[in-house]
Amino acid sequence: RRFDVIYSNDVMAHLVEPAATLSLLATLLDPDGLILLGGSLANNPSLVYAIAVGVRAANRMRPGRTELPERPPTMLHHTNRDALLGFFERRLGWRTIDFDVYETGWPYRVPSGVVAPSVRGVCRQGLGLAAVAASRALPSLRLGNRFLGAFTPDVPVPAAG
Repeated sequence: RRFDVIYSNDVMAHLVEPAATLSLLATLLDPDGLILLGGSLANNPSLVYAIAVGVRAANRMRPGRTELPERPPTMLHHTNRDALLGFFERRLGWRTIDFDVYETGWPYRVPSGVVAPSVRGVCRQGLGLAAVAASRALPSLRLGNRFLGAFTPDVPVPAAG
């Protein structure tokens, strides 16, 4: 069976072998099919990322803080815009149809009505909204913690048989 479109969101960073998995998915496409991928850009310039680094550093210096136990990673790959495009285009040989980097403000910005009625909740929402506004106001900087891309893989189509 072949598909016109394959869509995957928030999966790639968790794959042990992303190149092998994505290459296999590409073989399931019709010759003119599209692969749509979305996910996180953990190492891309982002106001949210900068805030998170600052908060973690401040928490580490807090008196009486105890260390959290080591946990296995859930995200196996942390990347940025340029490295990810290089992976798709050079490593996999895919053609990029569209690629967008954007800021969600998460985990600071949350849906309306979910904000905790506290100073901390309002501050978190404000930080998230500021991150989204900064990424929209300065598009040339490519600020953002998320991506969405459309690709056409150049893969040989297996002979019908």
